[in-house]
Amino acid sequence: RHDEAARVDRLAIAESPDDAETVRSRIVNLTRDPDRNADEIDTAGRDWCNRFAAHPDRSGSPAATAVPDRAGKPFSVALIGNRFNNPKIAHMLAPVMAALSRRGVSLYVYSDDVRASLASDALGRDAKRWTSIRGVDPETVAAILRGDGIDIAIDLTGFGPGARIATYAWRPARVCLSWCGSAMTAAQTCDWTLTGPLGKPADAAGHDAGGAAGVPAWHLPETPMVYPAPPNLMEPGPLPMLDSGQPTLGVAMSLGAIGGATLRQWSDLLAAIPDARLLIANVARLDDDCVARAYEQISHAGLRQRAAIIDFDDDPQVELEFWRYIDIAIDPQPFGSFGRTAQALWMGVPVIAIDGPRLESRAGAAALAAAGKSDWVAEDNAGMCRRVAALLRDSDALAALRAEAGDELVRLKG
Repeated sequence: RHDEAARVDRLAIAESPDDAETVRSRIVNLTRDPDRNADEIDTAGRDWCNRFAAHPDRSGSPAATAVPDRAGKPFSVALIGNRFNNPKIAHMLAPVMAALSRRGVSLYVYSDDVRASLASDALGRDAKRWTSIRGVDPETVAAILRGDGIDIAIDLTGFGPGARIATYAWRPARVCLSWCGSAMTAAQTCDWTLTGPLGKPADAAGHDAGGAAGVPAWHLPETPMVYPAPPNLMEPGPLPMLDSGQPTLGVAMSLGAIGGATLRQWSDLLAAIPDARLLIANVARLDDDCVARAYEQISHAGLRQRAAIIDFDDDPQVELEFWRYIDIAIDPQPFGSFGRTAQALWMGVPVIAIDGPRLESRAGAAALAAAGKSDWVAEDNAGMCRRVAALLRDSDALAALRAEAGDELVRLKG
């Protein structure tokens, strides 16, 4: 419960008001609360940086030293994060790292992971150097990067656990970028936040001031993410509504992310499609109490008779199989998912997403843009309902779309 988490945060900060990690943890909980707005999260992040990261030498000016001259040397890029041993993260990063390596970029990885894994070992093949920075202080990490002559340092963690935000205040590279940090972006201490074509309009130079807390967001012409086909991809099977006679809409999300915006989205959708049912995949595998709480929220919204929760287990094959029972997938608000949207597309299931107000609420829309399916992105709930209704009116086209799962449908670009 997010209200309980907020009370715990207040008590912890009252006990240790100057503990950077305690205050950072509160920001993470803010981003997980579906009913918090982006401005509140950005303000909390900016305040944290002003207190704990803006002036690491505490004398009033950043303690950065010049990066050594790189003239005539290969271009170098650093990836800094702490989930390289996660198979799903590695699956997404592998083609990015391979593409950089093919282009002659010297790729450095600075890992905060507790241990290595087969996934991180595979990523290491495309890195010139893999350095463990676990337990190393921010100033020393910045000195290590400067010693390696890094041109661009890319943060992958943001305000998440193991955050390295303070490192960028020490200027470890010529340019510091924030990417993949979702609402927990480290942009306040970086030069730019990398983002795709969605969001606030960019100027002619391709950037604007739409990043977190007013930090410039650099809009790339294409979504700067990739999610290749999973290795255990299965046949999508026939269109479910042809057998059941009833359209089935599917959502895969953490039940803890269900909030007011989520319930309004589902209420509008089921009101617009009166014969549809909604299946909700419990992707975080939350316990029975959390499932009961989610059903309570769904009941209060008047949706209990038309919505059901399906538990995932530890078999990744089950995550893919879920989409075999879904006619149309809905990217949830306010927390979308790039990876789960891509999974549904690979299984031949069209996904309708909203270009929402929060950075993380646009994740599904970003995946659709990368897949060349921007026409499935809506501005609001009304637009989402119209797109779902239009797809359901042509069951033959839906069935054909399902049969085209694979390269013809999903063109996620590296």
